Formats: sequence, C-alpha cells, structure tokens
Amino acid sequence: MNKKGLSPAELLKSSEEFDPEIEKRKIMDKVNKFKKFIMWSDEQLDEYRKLYNNFIDAHKIKDNNESTKQKGDRLEDLVNFIFENSFFLSVYPNKRTSINEIDQFVTISDYGIQALHDIGISRELLGLCEDHFICECKNYNKSIPATWVGKFNTLLNTCGSTQLGIIFSYHGLTGKENNWYDGHGLTKVVYKISPEECKTFILDFNKYDFEKLLDKKFNIFDIIKAKKKSLISGVGSYKFLEEEHDASKKMFEVYSEIVK
Repeated sequence: MNKKGLSPAELLKSSEEFDPEIEKRKIMDKVNKFKKFIMWSDEQLDEYRKLYNNFIDAHKIKDNNESTKQKGDRLEDLVNFIFENSFFLSVYPNKRTSINEIDQFVTISDYGIQALHDIGISRELLGLCEDHFICECKNYNKSIPATWVGKFNTLLNTCGSTQLGIIFSYHGLTGKENNWYDGHGLTKVVYKISPEECKTFILDFNKYDFEKLLDKKFNIFDIIKAKKKSLISGVGSYKFLEEEHDASKKMFEVYSEIVK
C-alpha cells in the first residue's frame, strides 16, 4: 500500500481517471474567484478616484501648517480606503505601542480568513508571509531619505519582527528601485541581511502606484507581490506587474475557452 492507502491497482485506476483539463479548470476557477473578490466595483473606483484627486490636489498647495496637515490626512484616507476595500484585509489606523505610533496596522480580515478556507485558495496569492504587516504614511514634500527607511526598519523589528512594511508617500523613496543607493538601496540591504527564514521587505508605494489603482486591471495584492519580486531580483516592479497582468489576462482567455 502507498502513503495514500491505495493498492497498485487502485493507484493505476486513479491515474487513468485523472483529467488534466478538469484539474486546470478547477485551479483557474479558484484563482478567478479570488480576482473577482478583490476587483473594485464602479462605485468603489469612483470613490477611490475622488480620494486620489484630493490627494494629488493637496500637493499643489503651497506648504503651510494647514496644508501640511491636509496632505497628511488625505494620504492616510487614501491608504485606509485601499485596505478597507480589499475584502481580504482589515486596517487599524494610528495605533500606539509603548514607544511608537503605527500609522496602519493591517491584518487579514475575518472575511478574508473565511474566503481562503471556503474557496480553498493559497494565501500566497495575497503576497503575505504573515497575518499582519505595518504601514507608514510619510507626508514629505520631497523623496523619503534612507534615514526614514532605517527608522521604519527599527519599528518593524520592535513589533514582533514583522516581515513586511510599506512606506506610502507622494514622491517615494530616494534612489531608484533597481539600484543600490539611497532609500531604495537601504531596503535592499535590509532584505539581504535579514535572516533567510524571516526576510524583511520594506516596500515603497508612491503617487505612480496610487495611479495604477485607477485602472481595474491592477490591485493592491499584485502591486505588493511585484514590489517584493523587485526587491529580491533588482528588476523594476513595473516589469513584473505588467507581466503578471498579461499572464492573468491570457489565463482568463484560456479559462473562458475551457468552460464554454
């Protein structure tokens, strides 16, 4: 008897009954259900567009105490909306520890937990190693320097060695995503020196990433996965994001043909 408790004859019959097209259909059905769960409705997209435009407009205003607060509030409103409307995530804004304040503490939502169970999909589709991650909203009138990346890494380490952190801002981090200097370079250093079994991902999310979400073909989970791949490989995340979309589109076309 084999590990599954089947005799050789039963195992042979089982392999003969295996239909790869049926199995492909089952897998594609699960992935497409996941994509339908996370796709925004027209109403959600309209609301996001309003928040996005408010965020962009605020950065056209000359800096003063009022405009600085306004920019910060609009950035946080935009980020909170993204997570609140992701279905699979819950966001807890402005939570204090004994020594720090966390702008957004994000966890897998109750709906997300149940959906993962009921649909039978891999949590890796979310691009998350843990059930939680931390976000920082930096309202800067210029790119975020490496100093703040270092401070954010310290925050991750003091919050249960959290593996994923996202820095949201208008201009993004200093340096370039595919180079080893300034803010982006430090995120690569942090990733490289972190333990193999507990890699630390600090991701940059800027105005161009917010803009991508105006198009329904992109979602927060695909962007997170693309940016993690970029951090690992040194290749620009937009390349992974476009390829992910093209592959997904092709797979959906194949799926449509199968279910006809």
